[in-house]
Amino acid sequence: IQEGCYRLARENLATNLVHIFVGYQDDRNERVKGTKRLHLTTNLYTKMIDEVEELFDSIVDKNKLIRQIGYDFCELCADDVTQIDLFTDYDAIEKEKKLVNSVLNIKDKYGKNAILKGVDFMPNATQRERNGTIGGHRDGTNQDATN
Repeated sequence: IQEGCYRLARENLATNLVHIFVGYQDDRNERVKGTKRLHLTTNLYTKMIDEVEELFDSIVDKNKLIRQIGYDFCELCADDVTQIDLFTDYDAIEKEKKLVNSVLNIKDKYGKNAILKGVDFMPNATQRERNGTIGGHRDGTNQDATN
């Protein structure tokens, strides 16, 4: 979801509706799906992750192995469309937006592997390799994606 939020921010888009689907290991045809209207129209990961996790927990059978997880952002609108209320810390939102823009600028300049989470360096992690692919296929460059 975080990379999707970065894509929204890069394109100056926001959403207030998230759709997720989960496919199980045993029955490849069985999928569960759910949609959640967010309390805030946003592209910020920290503002939507709790609600997305709540949706995930409400639809997933915890006794089954998961094979596939996907998500869609629906009802996209311009990022500058906001609903103002008395309970939102808009200074914190602006600070986070500046941080997201800094992360995007670094990734644009130095590549997707310039900023990673610590878990991406674990032995079985795939994010560094996947950053060098497009839809699971090599992106056409000759550089090693794990460096």
